[in-house]
Amino acid sequence: MPKYKRQSTISIVTLETIELNIPTQQFGWIDTDEEFLHQIEGEFLYCELVVDGKLFVTEKQLDEIFSIENVSIHKISDSIIYVQNFSTEARKEFHNLKKEAKVCSIDNLEDDSEEDEVYYFKLL
Repeated sequence: MPKYKRQSTISIVTLETIELNIPTQQFGWIDTDEEFLHQIEGEFLYCELVVDGKLFVTEKQLDEIFSIENVSIHKISDSIIYVQNFSTEARKEFHNLKKEAKVCSIDNLEDDSEEDEVYYFKLL
């Protein structure tokens, strides 16, 4: 991963779920004054690589994403929104915003492969 940086622009490739109201004290590595954050799970373009990840956002940032497009919801269960569709146009518009994110943590689910890595980002 030669172009990897701790902070860079981020784009949404796929949006799978949004988990609401996660207490920030649950994650000691997230530097924020917020009591709760929301977690967007999907694939992200970061440092020119598509990675599986979880993007932590504030209420205001989530509202900004929803203002781009009202996402099509498949179902809602236990504070998790399962997204059915986030259009190509919406992804392009989010990309054009040139939002910065910081890598907070990387989990490797299988020790033998980079393909099993999950990146945890905080939208800045």
